[in-house]
Amino acid sequence: MKRPPKWKCFWLCCRWGIRGCRIALLVVVLLVVTGFVWFNQIGMPDFAKTMLQDELKNRGLEVEFQRMYWKWFKGIVTEDLTIHPTEGRIGPSISIRTADVDLDLEKLATGEVSVKSIELFQGYGVWRVAPTNESPRTLMIENLNTDIRFLPDDQWQLTHFSAKVQGINVAAAGIITNASFA
Repeated sequence: MKRPPKWKCFWLCCRWGIRGCRIALLVVVLLVVTGFVWFNQIGMPDFAKTMLQDELKNRGLEVEFQRMYWKWFKGIVTEDLTIHPTEGRIGPSISIRTADVDLDLEKLATGEVSVKSIELFQGYGVWRVAPTNESPRTLMIENLNTDIRFLPDDQWQLTHFSAKVQGINVAAAGIITNASFA
């Protein structure tokens, strides 16, 4: 049997190599799109939820949520979020309908979960306030919307805070220092 010329073998190998690269690229694109659809419709895996809860606990927020998923243009979204005081402290017990979580992508690339900010929408709840030498009072909170940006040195920046507290509309902005001890 006669061998084909070397130039035909070279072009045949190039053709197979290009075809293999094209198929590999299409498989990667299919896997990425499938992953995005999965995380959008089904939700994030439980280990990601646990990592996010641990990170927020380190920031001073004890949170629980029903569902966490990835939304196309918003990023990570949680539904039915509950925030309550840690370890017997007196503080707010708030339920939030949805919350957008903004992660630090540079740290995420190294495998570390770090939350840059969390935006809370349509919250309601109660906040027990214990003035000195008086019995605790309960404040009713409705229609809570805020954006909490986590700054270095245990500081939170509230870029906008609005709520109805005891029937009074409240709006505020500012920085909370020693936030995890509040």
